[in-house]
Amino acid sequence: MALAVWLAAAGGLLLVDGTVPVGETQRFVATSLMLSAFGVVLGALIARPSGLRRSLVRLQLGPWVCVSFAVVYGLASLIWLVPASIPGDEQRAAVDPAYLVPALLVVAAGLSCFCLGYRAAPRALRRTAAAADAALSGAPGREVGARSVLALWGIAVLAQAGSIRTGSFGYLADPQAALAATSSVPAVLALFGNLGLLASLLAGWRHAVSRTPSSLVLLLFVLLSQLALGLFSGMKEQVIIQVFAAAFGYGLRRRVRLAPILVAGAVFVVFVVPFVTQYRVAVLAGSGRLAPSDVVAVVGLEDLLSASEETSVAASAEQLADRLARVGDVAVVLQKTPAVVPYRSPVDLASSPFLGMVPRSLWPGKPVLDAGYVMSTEYYGLPADVYTSSAMTPYGDLWRHGGIWVLVLGMAGLGMLVRSVDDRPGDPATDPRLLFLPMLLFTPLVKQEIDYLNLMASLVTTVVATTVASRVVAATSGGPGRRRGDRDVGSGLRVPRATPPAAVPSR
Repeated sequence: MALAVWLAAAGGLLLVDGTVPVGETQRFVATSLMLSAFGVVLGALIARPSGLRRSLVRLQLGPWVCVSFAVVYGLASLIWLVPASIPGDEQRAAVDPAYLVPALLVVAAGLSCFCLGYRAAPRALRRTAAAADAALSGAPGREVGARSVLALWGIAVLAQAGSIRTGSFGYLADPQAALAATSSVPAVLALFGNLGLLASLLAGWRHAVSRTPSSLVLLLFVLLSQLALGLFSGMKEQVIIQVFAAAFGYGLRRRVRLAPILVAGAVFVVFVVPFVTQYRVAVLAGSGRLAPSDVVAVVGLEDLLSASEETSVAASAEQLADRLARVGDVAVVLQKTPAVVPYRSPVDLASSPFLGMVPRSLWPGKPVLDAGYVMSTEYYGLPADVYTSSAMTPYGDLWRHGGIWVLVLGMAGLGMLVRSVDDRPGDPATDPRLLFLPMLLFTPLVKQEIDYLNLMASLVTTVVATTVASRVVAATSGGPGRRRGDRDVGSGLRVPRATPPAAVPSR
C-alpha cells in the first residue's frame, strides 16, 4: 500500500509541478504511475475485510484483476517511452500516441465499474453460483493422495499428446486451420490439457500438507514435465503459470517465501523469454509453421540455448514489459472505432455464452471467435494472409461493441461474475478443489489480453473442466466426506498424521 501511495504522489507531482509545462509525455507518465496506484488501492478495497495479501494468496480473482491492472496498464505502459526494439514494427506504428492517455482513462473507468459490480454483486447470484458449484463438484473424498495428482496429470498428458498429434498444440498449431475449424476435437483436447495446471496446484498443496520426500518427488515430477511441455508449446505463459499453480497450492498451507519467487522470476526473464523467442523463430517455416513431428528433428536445442545466451537481460526485460503492456491495444481501438471501423452489435456479447454451449461438431457453421485475427487485420493493418493474433483486451472488445456505455455495463457484469466465483463457501486449505475454477480463469483474467466475447464463451468449457477435475479428485480420494457448506467444511480431506497440526499455520 505504501508503494501505491508513492506512485500516486509521483504521478500527481508530475502533473502539478509548475516549473515544467505539462506535455504529452509527462501526462502519459503521470497517468501511468497513478493508474498503478489506482489498481493496488482498488484491489485492497475489494479485498476487505480479508486483506489484500490474504486474498491474493487464496487466489481471489477480484483483487488479482486489480493488481494485474496496476502492472499491465500502469508500470508496463512506460515501455512506450522506449523506442521499438524491432525496426519497422507495424503494430506500434499503427497506434497514434495521442490516444494513449485517453486509453488509460477509459480502462480506469472500466476497472472502476468492475470493482463496483464486484462489491454490488447480488446475494442471489452468489448463492446460486455456490449451489451450482457444490452440486457439480460433489462431496470431497477422505484423503487426497498421489493417485489424485497422477490421475489429473495423466489425463492432461494424454490430451496434450493428442493436441501434438493433431497439430493444435500451442504455438505449433496452424492458425489458418484454426480459423476454418469444423471439429470440436482440438477444443476438447485443450479442455483436458488444462488439467495439468490443476495437477501442479494439487501437487503443491499435497507437499505442503505432508512434507515428505515422496510428495516432493511427485511435485517436481508433475511440475517439471508440465514446464517441459510448456516450453515445447512455445507459449511463455504456459511455463510461468505452472509455477504459479504450484505456489498457490503450496501457499494454502504454508508460507511461500520471497527468495524462490525472485529466483523463478529471474529464470523466467533470463532463460524462458529469450528461449521461447528463439524457439518461435525456429518453428516458423516460410508462411506456415513446422509440424510438431518436424520440430524435434529440425530445431536444435543447442542452437536455441546458445542464441538465448546471446540475448541480454535488459533486452529480455524490455521484451517482457512490451508483452505485458496492453495500453496500445486499447488505444488503437479507440483511434479507429467508430471513425474507421464501425461499432459492432452489442447483441454479439449477449449471445457469447450460448456459443460456448454448442460443440462445433454439432454446429459446423458456428461463428469463429477470431477477435485476435480481426485485431491484427482491421486495427493494426496487417495483411489478411498473415495469420497472427493480437490482443483485443476486454476493454477494447467492449468499446468496439458500442463505446463507453457498453464498456461500463460489461465490466460491471464481469465484476459480478468474478465475485460469484470468489464468494463460494468452503476452505481451500482443506478442500483445494475450490481453487480449480479460479486457477483455470486466472490466465485470461489476469493477463487481460483475451477479448470479452471469447472470455464469456469459454466460461462453459472452463466449468466443465473444473467439474471433471473435481469429480476425478473425489473419486480417487477414498470414500465421500462432507459436502461443502456443512459445518465442518472440507474435513473429508484428511491431513496425514505425519504432520502435527501445530506445524500447519492457519491462514
